[in-house]
This record gives sequence, C-alpha cells and structure tokens, in this order.
Amino acid sequence: MNETQILQEPIAGEEAINMNGDIQFDNINFAYPARPDVLVLQNLTLTARAGETTALKYDTIVGERGAQLSGGEKQRVALARALVKQPVLLLLDEVTSALDNRSEKIVQEALNRACKGRTTIVIAHRLATIRNAHRIYVLDNGRVIEQGTHEALMSQEGSRYREMMKSQQREKIENNINETTSIAQTEDDDQNKILEHDRRRSSNGLDDEDKASSTTNRLPYTAFAVSGSKLIERICAKAFAHLLRQEVAFFDRLENSSGAICNRLSSDALAIQQMAGARLGIVCESIAMFLIGLVLGVLVSWQLTLIVLFYIVSLFVLAFMQICWQARLNKRSDCIMQLASSQLPQGYETRVGMKGSHLSGGEKQRIAIARALLRQPKVLLLDEATSAMDSFNEKIVQEALEKAQTDDPTRTTLIIAHRLSTIRSCDLICVLDNGYLVESGTHEDLMKQRGVYYHMVVCSNTS
Repeated sequence: MNETQILQEPIAGEEAINMNGDIQFDNINFAYPARPDVLVLQNLTLTARAGETTALKYDTIVGERGAQLSGGEKQRVALARALVKQPVLLLLDEVTSALDNRSEKIVQEALNRACKGRTTIVIAHRLATIRNAHRIYVLDNGRVIEQGTHEALMSQEGSRYREMMKSQQREKIENNINETTSIAQTEDDDQNKILEHDRRRSSNGLDDEDKASSTTNRLPYTAFAVSGSKLIERICAKAFAHLLRQEVAFFDRLENSSGAICNRLSSDALAIQQMAGARLGIVCESIAMFLIGLVLGVLVSWQLTLIVLFYIVSLFVLAFMQICWQARLNKRSDCIMQLASSQLPQGYETRVGMKGSHLSGGEKQRIAIARALLRQPKVLLLDEATSAMDSFNEKIVQEALEKAQTDDPTRTTLIIAHRLSTIRSCDLICVLDNGYLVESGTHEDLMKQRGVYYHMVVCSNTS
C-alpha cells in the first residue's frame, strides 16, 4: 500500500476500514484455499486511486478480433500485451490516437515508467505523447527536417515543431474525462428475430435434403479450391524464379526494392486466388448449367427456347445500359476519390495489401470517409473519423466534410469524437459522462454555460 494510513489493523476474516489515500498492489499472487494450484491472480501490479472505483474483469466478451471493443480499449489491450512481453525494443505507432484526455494521461504515465531502461520508438501526431522523448525527429514527406528535444525545438524561432505545437493548442484537438457524442444506438427488433431464427435453425441442425445437397456440392468446390491452390503455387514459383534470373541493375531501381518485390508477389497471388478456386467453380457451374439447359431446350421445343433466349439477351443489354448510366452519374464522385488518394505514394495504383495492411491509420480513415461520401448517404455516422490524422490532414478532411454537408443539406451527420475541433461547427453537441447526457447545445451556448464542455475546452488549452 502506497501513501496509506490504516487506522485499524484487521484480524483474520475481517475487512480493513478507515483507509485513506491510494492503494498499490505489487506482484500479488492469489489462489483459493480449495484450489491452491490454480492462481486467480499472478504477479498482479495495480494502483487504486483514492475516491475511484477499480474493477478487475477478465471475462469480457470482446467479439471476433475485438469487434465489440472501442478503439481506445483496443489500444490499451494491445499496449498491455506488448508490455507484458518485456521487449528490449518497443515500437509505438499512434498508441494514444483513440484515447480521451484522461485515459491518455494514465497511459502516458504508464509508458513513462515502462520506457525506463528500454529503447522506445514513438510515432505520433499528438505531440503531447512525445514531449518527454530524449530526441524528437520531425518528418516532412519522409525526410527529417528537424531534430532535438522538446525544449530545444520549442526554443527555435520558426521551427516546424513549434508551429505544430501552437496549431494543436489553438485548435483544441484534445479531450478531457467525458466523451462528446451526438448519437444513441437503438436495436432493431426485426433483425433480432431473424438472427434468433437463424440460431435456432443452426442449433436444430440441417434436414436430410440440406445434408444431401451439402455433400453433393462439397466435392466440386473442393476440387476447384485444390486446383486453384496448385495453380497459385506454380505461378508464384515461376514468378520467383523469373526474378532470380534478373540482372543486378534490375534490383537497383526504386520500384524493385526488396519490400516492393515481396509486396508484388503476395498481391499477385491474392489477385489470382480471388479469380481461381471456389469462385471459378461457381462461374464454370453457371456457364455449364446455361449451356446444358439451352441444348435441352432446343431438343424439346426450339420455338420456346428462342423466345427465352431473346429475353436473356435483352436482360444482358439492359444490365449493360444500367452500368453505363450509373458510371455517368458517378463522374462527380471522382474528386472525392482524388482527395482520398492524392497523398498516397502511387495514387490509385498504390498497393494497399490484405485489408489495407500497408496503409497507415490516417490513410485508412481518409479512404473510409471517401467511400462513405461516394454512396451519398442520408445518414452519415463518423466515429473518431480523424483520430489518426495530423493537424494538416485533419483540417483538409474537416473542410471536405463541411463542403459535403453544404452540398446536401438534407443529410444528417452523427459524429462521435474526442477531438473537440471535430464537432465545434455542429448544430447540436451532446456531452456524455458515463453514458448519461449532462449537457447539450451549440458550441457557443455550451461555452457560455461554463459547464462540463467549457472545462474540457479549458483543459485542452492547458494540456
């Protein structure tokens, strides 16, 4: 226990009372007397702050790949898993981008303690994360333009780091204890009924007809999947052998670096996999069924077959006309895609990898916003839409969102954000604290009230 006064010593079976101050647990091991070999707590280190409620919960349902966790919860879990491994080198990439002001402060204190005696590389847009670093490198388009400590860079007149620090303080992009939102989620009863019906059907099992159909379809799809895998293996082997026969000058080019070649091999294999395998089986099955049906129709009644064939050709022509018409309507959306890909290394031709694994957090967010605007939705939900962007890109995206709102005044936009600059221009701001609505109004009204929102803004300015 740290800085704690126990006014009454407890005996066995009683609880300690009248405890003042913080409580610190250091390397605590705990097991039930009936099961001494099963440790419930092992090497637990925890600090319980005075006046706060601390809960231990290991059985939280996080969903597939943490789908039920928020961005901040995912970051805290990932950071905890990294620190548990006691790494010699620690790489932190936007580790506090989705955290509010209080959580960021707690995580930053933990990082400051964990980084002692360990080499730590921090990549961040929120400059408060790197203020205590021994050396700060400022990058611009992949090049180092400034370096030094926080004090040294702030003392330089006209330095880029100093301008970014002042810009972030003016824009008030950090947040305090509360979350500022403008949405409350509701449940869809019809969808729940459908899901419940599917669960019951899956629990009862398939009937005999479904089992027979499943067994019949399994063989051809398995054969196509195996043949597709072997095809990909042969193509990758030949492509790799072809690369080994290249001259040395081929590998000296910038576009043929080791990383680019590995990315090219993996992306090409993925593209072939999408065309071959089970998907190719479905295409072949459809074509075969069409041709067999056409031949049988000609043998039975060629007059009726010609009539049906005429309607099939008409459907193909109408579908092609619909595609062309939609393409003309979507021409105005090219500017939005250009905004999303303008800062990518190769524009539209940039290799993004499996599920965008080669993109940074800011690039993923810009592409996601562009894809959302392309659909021209009537209701637009933005959840931490600019959390991984720097001040420059955040300003550009914010202007694009405001312009999109002006172009379509009927669109309803719901924004969930910790960065107050994201919601300053909203028609209605709702401030939530522990799930309860505490304030609502415009930015000017909330500032005049000098309530929770006002203190959040003041805290952002002083941080």
